[in-house]
Amino acid sequence: PCRACIFGVVQAMGRIVIALIGSFLAACVAEKLKLVSLESADPRAVCNDGSPSGYYWKAGRADSRTWIVDLEGGGWCTDEKECQRRCPSGKESPGVMCTSQGWPSEISYEGGLMAPQNDSSVYGANKAFVKYCTSDAHMGNADAFGMQFRGMVVVQAVLNEMVRRGLGQGKQRHRLIFGGQSAGGRGAMVHLDYVTEMIGPVAGANTDVFGLLDSPLYLDIPPYPGSDFKGFRAESQGVYSVFNIQHLGTACVAAHADEPWKCTMGQYRMPHVTTPYMLVAAEYDEYQLGRNEITKHPDSSKRMYAEAFAAKTASLARSLTRSWPANASWPNAVYSRACYEHATSLETAGYDESVTLKDNMTLDAAMAAFLKDSRSGGLAGVSALLEWVDDCKGFACGGSNCKHDLHDIELIVV
Repeated sequence: PCRACIFGVVQAMGRIVIALIGSFLAACVAEKLKLVSLESADPRAVCNDGSPSGYYWKAGRADSRTWIVDLEGGGWCTDEKECQRRCPSGKESPGVMCTSQGWPSEISYEGGLMAPQNDSSVYGANKAFVKYCTSDAHMGNADAFGMQFRGMVVVQAVLNEMVRRGLGQGKQRHRLIFGGQSAGGRGAMVHLDYVTEMIGPVAGANTDVFGLLDSPLYLDIPPYPGSDFKGFRAESQGVYSVFNIQHLGTACVAAHADEPWKCTMGQYRMPHVTTPYMLVAAEYDEYQLGRNEITKHPDSSKRMYAEAFAAKTASLARSLTRSWPANASWPNAVYSRACYEHATSLETAGYDESVTLKDNMTLDAAMAAFLKDSRSGGLAGVSALLEWVDDCKGFACGGSNCKHDLHDIELIVV
């Protein structure tokens, strides 16, 4: 009997070791996505230079009913001068961000949303990463300055492709995580409440849509004095005036009837988004502060501006969870580290490792809590208020990687 017990213990330990090794290897194996052109799916889904746009795709596990559609970031242009500089000579010599020429046939991820370390249901999802070559934050449908701005058309074409591949089909419900980072996050913010309609009546009736909006929260505050930046208000006004943005949100337009451009800007649009979402907004947003010439070692004046910016970001983030309807079928969630960072949800460090001061929470774990039981349509075990917002004093005062990042980060314009 003793030998049988020992043998049983050894067997059990062996199974545990094998399981741990399997989990480790799964976390280390890169997720590889293959390029799919949209040329035949919709010839109107084109880049600024008229070349066909596309997306990177990997089918999920055979039994997966979870789908990810993620929109790439990469800034935008807001007037003719900026667009000509971004896309030099229009069609003849397009900038690298304005064409599909030269796109690699494959991309890979070893962490972040596309390969999370702690959520197996998302790891095995069907995944589409939408390349960005339209310079309009995936929002527009216009001709201007000798170029095409078809971001909305591209997004619609990709969603059509997902339905063709099986999204929302069959008897069991599906789950779609629709999101993006930076310009992609702003595009996802604008389209999110329209996604159910965009995927059609059959798929829409059988799909639960959730947003992952990473760094869309532009604030309407004056630029830092002495900087050359014209401000995010002026940028949003320019984008609205040029790109024929149609998904402005009925409630948002009603609230800002005299200034509908505000419905392209996070500060004004987010309070009107009704589809459940996880908002990611760094309190010391690297891009927004960087545009104001505030980088990793600010002087006292710039530090004061940055700390006021951080306080407004945190306050707005909290207001979004606390104003969410009490009778809503699903909560929203906010995740805001007091770090000097931007658009980190596709990175291992930003998604799987870095944490908030509150609850020592990674974004991966926060997303898992947000999505908990969504496939069965229940709220069991999910807090009514999903809010991870750092509350500390001082520039980039958050925990985790905030402080050591200040020694080596550089501003990356996205």
